[in-house]
Amino acid sequence: MGFTRLGREVRYNNNLVYLAGVHAGTGTASTTDGLIPPFDDDMKRLRDNNRQNNFFRHWLVPYWKYSPPASVDLNQVVFLRNPSNKWRLYAFNDAVYFARLDQMISKAAEKGIVVQLVLFDRCGLDTSKTNEAPVKRWDHSPWNAANNTNGVIVQVGSTPSGLPEAYSNRADIRGAQENYIKHVVSKTKAHVNVFYEIMNEPIGGTNDGTGDDRVSWADWVVGVIHGQTGGSHLIFYNDHTGGAKGADIKKWKERSLPNYNNFHGVIFHGRPADYDPANAAYSSFSDEKIFQVSSDGFQDTAQERRTQILLTKPGLITRSTRR
Repeated sequence: MGFTRLGREVRYNNNLVYLAGVHAGTGTASTTDGLIPPFDDDMKRLRDNNRQNNFFRHWLVPYWKYSPPASVDLNQVVFLRNPSNKWRLYAFNDAVYFARLDQMISKAAEKGIVVQLVLFDRCGLDTSKTNEAPVKRWDHSPWNAANNTNGVIVQVGSTPSGLPEAYSNRADIRGAQENYIKHVVSKTKAHVNVFYEIMNEPIGGTNDGTGDDRVSWADWVVGVIHGQTGGSHLIFYNDHTGGAKGADIKKWKERSLPNYNNFHGVIFHGRPADYDPANAAYSSFSDEKIFQVSSDGFQDTAQERRTQILLTKPGLITRSTRR
């Protein structure tokens, strides 16, 4: 049967499971980030460390793999380029990247490890990050119309947090995104140990920060994934509204969007102790969604112990640390 949700619990073949994860590599040297086989070393380290980690997140289009352009390893990227070195958003690196991704997921499955695939990354579209030379996020992004053959995406005006119109419902943008989503899912859905994450740290939007277009876009993405999987794989949304305590999820439910019931969990970034499902702030959805907390760098010993205590509580059953 694979992984399913029962309320806010993750189950595998109907048995309750607890997932705990860390960044799969050691420092900046990660065979999973670069999809450099063999993958036995990372998977063995995850399983053998003192917390017996069985979960990690994998960025499909990490900005640091596309920048600077002259340094791009074409074996480590999703898309193909034309002779002028422009990305072709409808052409995929099946022969190398997706073949390696399949190997990595298979090796993870052998070790009992779940791989959460991050489809989109808002941080990689950030136009305000211009001082990170030689790496530049939006300037070198394959989703930047200046860098691809498809004319997608053009930044229009000044948007909150320096984010281009990734959430737009324009046909050309949605068309490229949908084709990409479907390709990723088609290449990975045969593995029962795959979860899908819509976007890393989604914020901003064209509606002056109200989140309406952001949530509508996320609902649409869920619909595309669900249309491919029929609900056989868990889908997560990263609510990055900070102190607003799940504002996007509340808005999603209040608006009765069609795919609210087709995604399974909500991701928060920060101290695990700050996201207890028993908190009344989450009452509108805490019984319906799995809580996943990415501690994102909170590595002090006391916090690690607290994390392990929280992992025994129903509803807060996954943890991941990005780096």
